[in-house]
Amino acid sequence: SSKIKASLKPYAIDEALVTNAQFQQFLQKSNYKPFYPENFLKHWIDNKVPVGHEDHPVTWISLDDARAYARWTGKRLPTEAEWQWAAQNGTEQTIYPWGNQYDSSYCNSGQTISTTHTKQFEIGKTKAGIYDMSGNVWQWTESERSDGYNNYCILRGGGWYINNASHWYADQGPQKTSFGAKYLLT
Repeated sequence: SSKIKASLKPYAIDEALVTNAQFQQFLQKSNYKPFYPENFLKHWIDNKVPVGHEDHPVTWISLDDARAYARWTGKRLPTEAEWQWAAQNGTEQTIYPWGNQYDSSYCNSGQTISTTHTKQFEIGKTKAGIYDMSGNVWQWTESERSDGYNNYCILRGGGWYINNASHWYADQGPQKTSFGAKYLLT
């Protein structure tokens, strides 16, 4: 396999994923409305964060929704290369954010029936202190591309959900720091 080299300028990355509570605050203060509302925040009940999930990562948002939130906070999404550099502990190039051996107790790897608190897996952090870079939820990156036919974005990190009934689904569960999934934008 060939390795691609990338040059990165200094950047900052949040220590944890955006929570439902943070996204709710954004909606209340910005009056943001999604371009595609059909499945927007589908997991919320009556447009409210489910009780007990305030500090879980926000899901059911599009790339545009994630970008809008980032702009509102004065930030941006990390590029795929920035995300990987942070997840692999820089030049150490670890296979997982916590090291080179997989351990399902270090992340939300499907042992729960849902997402978990964004800072639940203290032992699974990167050496710089970043949570959930493997498991819990797939993460958007600012790496939108086109192959001339399809527009797509690269997702990183993997998620908690694993469907053992079928192998026809996209890659599931926590992923290695080097893994990226191509998500077609429709």
